[in-house]
Amino acid sequence: MVNANITMSVRPEIVMMDELLERVANGKLRVPVFNRPFVWRPEQMLELFDSIERGYPVGSLLVWQTDEPVQSLDQIGDIPIPSPEPGASVSYILDGHQRISTLFGCLYRASDAPRGDDPKDWRWWVYRDLRAGDKASAYRHFPKPDQAPAHYLPLRSVLRTLDFLAFSREMVDREGLDNAQHLVEQAELITQRVKSYKIALSHLIGGDLNQAVEVFARVNQAGQKITSDQMVSALTFRESGQVTLAERIDTIVSQIADTGFGEPRRETVFRTVLAIAGEQDVMAPDWNAVVRRVDGRVATATEETAHAMTAAAAFLQHEAKVPLFKYLPYAHQLMLLTVFFHHQPNATRTQLAALRSWFWKTSWTEAFASANSTAVRRALDEMIAFANGHGTLTLKKDLVEPIPEKFNLNSARTRAYLIWELAEFPARRNAANEPIDTASLLATSDSTLFRQVIERDYRPANRIILPTRNGTSVRSALTNLASADRNEVLASHGIPQVAWESLSNGDGNGFVAHRTAHLAQRLVPFVAGLELTTSTRLIGPAEADTE
Repeated sequence: MVNANITMSVRPEIVMMDELLERVANGKLRVPVFNRPFVWRPEQMLELFDSIERGYPVGSLLVWQTDEPVQSLDQIGDIPIPSPEPGASVSYILDGHQRISTLFGCLYRASDAPRGDDPKDWRWWVYRDLRAGDKASAYRHFPKPDQAPAHYLPLRSVLRTLDFLAFSREMVDREGLDNAQHLVEQAELITQRVKSYKIALSHLIGGDLNQAVEVFARVNQAGQKITSDQMVSALTFRESGQVTLAERIDTIVSQIADTGFGEPRRETVFRTVLAIAGEQDVMAPDWNAVVRRVDGRVATATEETAHAMTAAAAFLQHEAKVPLFKYLPYAHQLMLLTVFFHHQPNATRTQLAALRSWFWKTSWTEAFASANSTAVRRALDEMIAFANGHGTLTLKKDLVEPIPEKFNLNSARTRAYLIWELAEFPARRNAANEPIDTASLLATSDSTLFRQVIERDYRPANRIILPTRNGTSVRSALTNLASADRNEVLASHGIPQVAWESLSNGDGNGFVAHRTAHLAQRLVPFVAGLELTTSTRLIGPAEADTE
């Protein structure tokens, strides 16, 4: 709950461009570490300056003025900035990191600053083409190390009078007085427009940590919501140089990706860290409680999460045959399995078998389709008890429906179906009877990898992984298989002969129906081996999308 005795007020302010950047240069306006790195594309940087010259609004900056110590970046726009003075009032940018970095990095850079070794360093060298008139494309990057054309006004010369005079003199020397006079006048006009541009600031003043995190949670950065771990990072780390929670989660994400499982969601890793740290509600936590609980033991909790999540990823890859995280039916499954391996790193064969059944049943019954805080807390408690040998994994629904009615990769049951089918038919072959590198295709391709054989038929049996030459449909590739290769190629995709005959005779519906029946026959013993029971109708109803 928000402390009623602590209030947060809002104060608007309008500042000139040079004053705003002076605050950044003095360390009074800073970027907290939870902000995303600078990610703007070069064309976005140019558009910002074009808008400023034309007097268009570029949006207000949202800043938090507080006495709370918040870890912040020591560079903005690749330019070092000083640490805040002890006891000085500091404001932190909550929304506007990309804009302020572009402005500071391009306008405040020293005119004689050398280009760095970073291949992207050239992005900070922005120029105004004085011969382009008022065209929308008048701003340019000049990536080459050579001297820019004489009529290119460097933006790093705009704010400093002496630098602008030096640019003007050089242009006169290179262009001649008659040719340069009009360009100098135009440069003076552009310089005045940039320097006098007014930017709106919305100051959030005061407030406690809980209120600050609530603001962080609602702020979008370049259209992307700031993640919870990045928010908490700014509130739990005070010492300069200390590794943040966000940075530790980056390490875990990379570590799991290195196993070949792909990158898990940051939010999933963060919730897992909270669960292992003892947080009672990982879905909608009390942020003050999170700060108190995570602060001080984050290093231990993240290290424990890294070890346990590696084990959970290995289980999903080798026991459940999940090829990549993006095909995992529910992110909650990774979190719960990580908690299990945290409490029980040496699982017995009986426990592993139970976990396999639990994985498939939760996937096929949509157990986490609308999981709320209470349901997730109950699942965590049950998993911890099971890991410690004090209970079993129970599920409400008895019947499972392994084959969904529609193919929809946003659906947990579709992803579960694909996991099974990929494992059931691992050695697939193309129309030339050559091996298909399915693993590489899964890692690099999107949903278009699963191609329709019959147009506008949305049943899963109508989708196969079969790369073909440009202009060749999957249907054509299948019906024109060489007779010597046909049986091997069809079998590698789980396509029975009767289905192929229907397809060859123009009966697309028969093809899908026969392949569905064939897949169902293969699924029955698999489901029975998990000690689960299918519904009387193996093909279930269309399912709701998952988060």
